[in-house]
Amino acid sequence: MTKGRQKHSKHGGRRARQYKRSAPTHQFRLDVVIYFETNSMASTFAKFFADLTGSQRQTKRTGSATSDTSWCKDKLLQLCTSPATAKQRKVHVAGTETTLPAGTEVHLVKWMNSYRAHGLSVSNLMMNRKALSVVRDAGVPARLFAQAGSKASCVATD
Repeated sequence: MTKGRQKHSKHGGRRARQYKRSAPTHQFRLDVVIYFETNSMASTFAKFFADLTGSQRQTKRTGSATSDTSWCKDKLLQLCTSPATAKQRKVHVAGTETTLPAGTEVHLVKWMNSYRAHGLSVSNLMMNRKALSVVRDAGVPARLFAQAGSKASCVATD
């Protein structure tokens, strides 16, 4: 039996990335919305989504691309006022994803390592409860805190 991580392909190494997921820029979305106001759905797809075929085209036509609230023209106009935000692909509201202070993270890591040093495992529930207590001590409102996997972060849960 070989050591280490299993190879993904029979020739060794990792599989090539497929780049299937992509998010359009705000400027692209605005261009689509403005064009669609004066043209038909078919001509809009011919101009902006010509490379899509079959089920991809159907998904784009009926799915989130045309009905998503993020395609709202007013919001897109506001986002495209600055060239920097026009090139962005997603909106991240300030304060919704704030990492914990470095000292707090170090405290959590030391706590977890002390349990592991004694041969005890740390469950997700234990980690979550400890993280919540540390967050309260750090002065971050507990309602803003949520644990994502093994990484403690502050995420708005409104």
